[in-house]
Amino acid sequence: MDIYERISDPVIKELVKRIHSTPDAELPVLYAKIKLLWKCNLKCRFCSSDKGDVSLAASTVFSLLDQLKSAGTVKVHFSGGEVFLHPDIFRILEQAVSCGFQVNLTSNGTLLDKEKIKHLVAIGVHRITLSLDGAVASTHDAVRGVDGSYKKTVKSIRRITEKGKKIRLGINTVACRANWHELDAIHNLLHSISPRIGWRVIPVDSMEKRMRLPFDAVARLAEQAKRWKLLSGNPFGSNEQEYRMVTKGLYAKGFYRSHSCYMPWLHSFIDPAGNVFSCCMSRSTSEPLGNITTRRLTAILGGGRSLKRKLYGAQGFPLRVCERCDDFIEENLAVASVVDS
Repeated sequence: MDIYERISDPVIKELVKRIHSTPDAELPVLYAKIKLLWKCNLKCRFCSSDKGDVSLAASTVFSLLDQLKSAGTVKVHFSGGEVFLHPDIFRILEQAVSCGFQVNLTSNGTLLDKEKIKHLVAIGVHRITLSLDGAVASTHDAVRGVDGSYKKTVKSIRRITEKGKKIRLGINTVACRANWHELDAIHNLLHSISPRIGWRVIPVDSMEKRMRLPFDAVARLAEQAKRWKLLSGNPFGSNEQEYRMVTKGLYAKGFYRSHSCYMPWLHSFIDPAGNVFSCCMSRSTSEPLGNITTRRLTAILGGGRSLKRKLYGAQGFPLRVCERCDDFIEENLAVASVVDS
């Protein structure tokens, strides 16, 4: 059963419909993103996630997974840092699968080998997402900050498509000034490896203008994107006004001026210190709802009502910071289609 089948349940569907009038409504946490650690073996130009050797202990994750199962969770997504630096990553993945979750993970792909991929297949991991930020080694390695990372990542992509066919493979590309001119070539490279790869292009989330895409690049990429068969979503917009929003880092492109975000009710984000947030964007603008090392998840989420009220104030629209978030646009459209049916 996937997330949207769960939302179609008459009881949950009715609760979602009442969010605007009853923001205190408590719903199942259908999707949880668990950031296991900050530590990473790369030094990406756009990333500041390596905040020391802080990680979630396996015992803490196991307890959290049990609580999520009780909370009605359908999918868990593990990320870092680099997840394969966590000493208990395979035990954690095995436990998550045994709980009945759809298990996804994100990695930079440099630490994967044949044995690890074989283990992931045996465990039953549903999806793995790797990162490729250049069509050639010089570009990718410059963006990722470590020489040789391109070769290792591309080798992992090929290995998964050849040996891990039971695993759905996704590729993330962070589009910035250093690599935008290679996006067409990146698509062609990925398509030549496998037409089943799902490709997501993420405009760089940086307030530094020197990193963000210029207007002419966004307009050009919007045209190129029309022929990218692997692409998921529309990262660049479809008109001049949306192109300009992207250049300003407003990657939702006005979506939340007329649409709801259901994620604070259906999603939880847990960082390596055990802090719980409604999403990663709220992590940058508000205090954590609580910490799973000292309180149970259900108690923490029950105390997150003030944020939910704030998200749906007089205008009924999310916070301004949501304008920078394009993580859940497809999910919110899908939820809305179920709720409005």
